[in-house]
Amino acid sequence: MSGFTNRLTLSGSLGGVSLNSTFSVEATGALQGQQFDTEAAKSGNLTTRESDTAGTLTMADGHGIADNDVFDLYHSGGVTYGCVAGAVVGNIVPFTGGSGAVLPAFDYVNESPITAQVCINIDIDFDGDTLVALGILASKVGHIAFLDAADTVLLAIPLLAGQAWFWLDDTVATNPLAGDVVASARVSNGATTAGTFRLGGLYNSQV
Repeated sequence: MSGFTNRLTLSGSLGGVSLNSTFSVEATGALQGQQFDTEAAKSGNLTTRESDTAGTLTMADGHGIADNDVFDLYHSGGVTYGCVAGAVVGNIVPFTGGSGAVLPAFDYVNESPITAQVCINIDIDFDGDTLVALGILASKVGHIAFLDAADTVLLAIPLLAGQAWFWLDDTVATNPLAGDVVASARVSNGATTAGTFRLGGLYNSQV
């Protein structure tokens, strides 16, 4: 079985002490890499809070959210992801079905400012048990959710601006997708400026 080796170098400092390390990862194959621009999120306000994960938004013009769209909602408490739009009327966007961070308590003074973006769907499929490395980098604050064939969320990751998220086999963390088969992913940008998104991964074929 032929393969190849990838090397990842990490550098930084803790308490004034420089920490540099290089990891070598052997694999037989690579996931279909993803690299694309992300549009700026749209601004609005949470004007009705019906539960921890449902309510109504009043969005700015040109928000682009239509009936049944799946979008991620960014607010002071974090990211409420996988929200499903109801019957949209102009800039009024009712939604249900969110997961993740609970919606903030309604702020009558500041009208609970938010940003939202319709999720970008990625056609990426792999068996999590074969994974040996996974890396994700967003230039702006964002979110990614890995889904199975029934659109059930298998892994949800909030992304910090410019800070890579990664997992490597045989390190401290366990495989976050072990036992799962990924059929797709959803990505969003929570910033009001455009950004970029990158994803790469390695796997060992099962024979």
